[in-house]
Amino acid sequence: LDEALAACDGGALAVGKLLVAKATVAQQQGDHADALAALEEATPAVEGSDDPNLVFALRFNTVVNLVYLERYAAAAARLPAVRELAIEQGRQLHLIRLLWLSSKLAAGQGKAEEAKAGLEQVIQEFTGLELAYEAALAGLDHAVLSLKEGRTAEVKALAEAMRWIFKAKGITREALEALKLFCDAARQESATIELVQQVIAKVEKAQRAASPE
Repeated sequence: LDEALAACDGGALAVGKLLVAKATVAQQQGDHADALAALEEATPAVEGSDDPNLVFALRFNTVVNLVYLERYAAAAARLPAVRELAIEQGRQLHLIRLLWLSSKLAAGQGKAEEAKAGLEQVIQEFTGLELAYEAALAGLDHAVLSLKEGRTAEVKALAEAMRWIFKAKGITREALEALKLFCDAARQESATIELVQQVIAKVEKAQRAASPE
């Protein structure tokens, strides 16, 4: 991508698209500062374009990386622009992922009940669409919040709700093994925040490997 950027002579928008792609790669590698820098560099060209999907990707991923970097005030300031475009486009998955992102932000801001309520809706939506990776990850996000409050019974219920995922199509063995570790611990009410965070990392890695786009 760096070589493509150096050779690009297609104008500002072409450079913007490459920078958004570069940000996506950096984000998947966990380099959230680099991802954010690429998105900020791409912003003038992308925001001035007539490509709503590209604009949404720019705005949404900017907030995602701000949340990962725990820059919650900056993320909250950017979120309304993402919501405005998501509502305007009316795409179901955009709206569900926006609620997921809003819930993550609420969790970071210490608004646990708001975050959990949002995640419960997100889990239901992803389950209804049979999006196993997304449903699992949203459930694990909820589990972290429940464990912080010592609510192991809630975590056990979340594990029970994941049963269908083990029969879903397209889930890698690595992801299923990680989820089994969580579910077994949750049923015994012995799951820890550290374990759940490790499982999240493994499931995210498996999801990226299964869907390289």
